[in-house]
Amino acid sequence: MGICTATLTDIITHFDENSARPRLRKKSQQPHDPHFISSEQLHTVLEFINNYAEDHAIMLPGRHPGHRDWHVKLLPTHVSRASVWRLYLKCAKELGERAICKSSFKALWTQLLPHIRSCRPAPTSAGSANRIMTSL
Repeated sequence: MGICTATLTDIITHFDENSARPRLRKKSQQPHDPHFISSEQLHTVLEFINNYAEDHAIMLPGRHPGHRDWHVKLLPTHVSRASVWRLYLKCAKELGERAICKSSFKALWTQLLPHIRSCRPAPTSAGSANRIMTSL
């Protein structure tokens, strides 16, 4: 396996003309990638999640099982990341802004706002549930 003569000639010519800059390919010369998340969109998404957490979070430092950090903002158990994304999507459509997809929304939340989480449901054992049902 090797490199064809035409490609090698193009690379040598490019480096002679442009020094050590990488060669631009046709695909990267497109004016705008439709899947690109701009910094304004990123800021809008993070601001939306922070505002939602400020309005709906349960702030109980050290009093909720499994969460001992004081800076953690816990959302109620019925609130999922997907439900917050659906609300974000609705608000973005009302404002006429471009919304990001659900997977990007969740990835940004995980990477940039790990201190905002949903509460885990309280554990119920099957034995205690059966005893309650039989006592009724």
